[in-house]
Amino acid sequence: MATLIANPIYDSVFKYLMEDQRVAKVILSDLLQRDVLEVDMKNNEKTQPMDGYISVLRIDFGAKVRDANGNVENVNIEMQKSWLTSEIIRFRNYLATQYSSSDNRIIISDKPLKEKQLHIVSIYLLGHEVEGLDNAVTYVYPKMYDQYGKPVGKEVKEVDFVNELVHDMIVVQIPKIPKTKVKSRLDKLLTLFDQSYMWQSNHQLRVDESKYVGDHKYVFRRLLRAQADQDIIDGMDIEDIYQVAMDEKEQEIELKEREIAIQKERIANQNEQIASQSKELLEQKETLVRLTNSLLLSGKTIEEVAEIMNVPIERVRQLVKKHS
Repeated sequence: MATLIANPIYDSVFKYLMEDQRVAKVILSDLLQRDVLEVDMKNNEKTQPMDGYISVLRIDFGAKVRDANGNVENVNIEMQKSWLTSEIIRFRNYLATQYSSSDNRIIISDKPLKEKQLHIVSIYLLGHEVEGLDNAVTYVYPKMYDQYGKPVGKEVKEVDFVNELVHDMIVVQIPKIPKTKVKSRLDKLLTLFDQSYMWQSNHQLRVDESKYVGDHKYVFRRLLRAQADQDIIDGMDIEDIYQVAMDEKEQEIELKEREIAIQKERIANQNEQIASQSKELLEQKETLVRLTNSLLLSGKTIEEVAEIMNVPIERVRQLVKKHS
């Protein structure tokens, strides 16, 4: 049965979604492809809009995760959701704060004087496509190699020194989701973000409720409740206003960039014309010098040369001087 849910691309909806611990565990487990045993939202923030731009929504989690081998690890998960293509600097700056934050350290129980840095996993939910990445979801996990390029027989997480100095990365390109065949739990989850299901307005997606079973029911129902929550609806309306402002700002920037490009081209053409004219004048001067020299060598006086060339005598003297 087709049902309308709130569109999770909106910050207000996504924040509401991740505030539910059970839902957050489902989403993070599917993205990490590991069991998230415990999850605790540390903070969420959205920098105030500046110059018409909407900032990145950032949500941090402290989580206890278990891998396929049964190993349990405490990690710090940072989620950043952006619709802008120019957020690299902000992503890097935010990642730097995570490395230096005291919130990402734990005390080792049997060694109270020693701290351990939590491994960081960065998840980027992007509303735009990344050049060079063809898949809807891309995992970037560091590995260790020797000086000959041969993999070291240990995983990064087995070496604390390395594990605490590198981070994992997951990149989700929302525009590429419709092109993904549903083969896994994650594929099914991501259909709840598929913008091709948009219905009547940007605020709603029309999905088939019967497709969401098991843990995915919790995510679906949370989005169903969000669709009827007036505070969230108001939040989406505000984001739409900011989006319009952002679009206008981008159009203004594009117009200015085009004008600058046209001016640069015009200046380049003018410089090319000036260079061409300078070259032509130089060639004319060289022709006059040769002609003057030929006439003088033929026995003509400076006065006679000036009369033949129809130029002032002083000009002839200058040409003779240039030649000498």
